[in-house]
Amino acid sequence: MISVGTKSVERAKRELARVASSLEYKGVAKLETPTKIRNIVATADIGFQPDLDSLGNVKGAHIIYEPEQFPGAIMRFTLSEDAKATILLFSSGKIVCVGLKDRKDIDSAIHHLLKMIS
Repeated sequence: MISVGTKSVERAKRELARVASSLEYKGVAKLETPTKIRNIVATADIGFQPDLDSLGNVKGAHIIYEPEQFPGAIMRFTLSEDAKATILLFSSGKIVCVGLKDRKDIDSAIHHLLKMIS
C-alpha cells in the first residue's frame, strides 16, 4: 500500500493502519510487514527567484536544466551514504524535494541547496 497526500508521517501511518485493519477485518489481506517510510515529497518556497541559467557554475550537484523540455532545474546531490536528494528548482523560487525519508534530511537538503545557489 502507498499513502499519498497526507501532511505528516504520523497521519500517513495512521491511514495505512486503518486500511490494513479494514482489509484484515473483511478477510481480504493481512499486513505482513511494518509500515516503512520510503520517500517523502516536500514542497517549499525559497523566498527569491533564482537565476536558473547560472546553475552551470554550481559545484557539488548533478544539475539538468533544459527549459525547452522542463521549466525547472533538476538537481541531484548526496547528503550521506543513505540520503540522496533530488530537488526540482523553479524560477519562481518554488522547490519540490524528493527521495528522502525524514524531515531532518529534507531540511538539510534545502539548506544545502541554498548554500549552493547563493
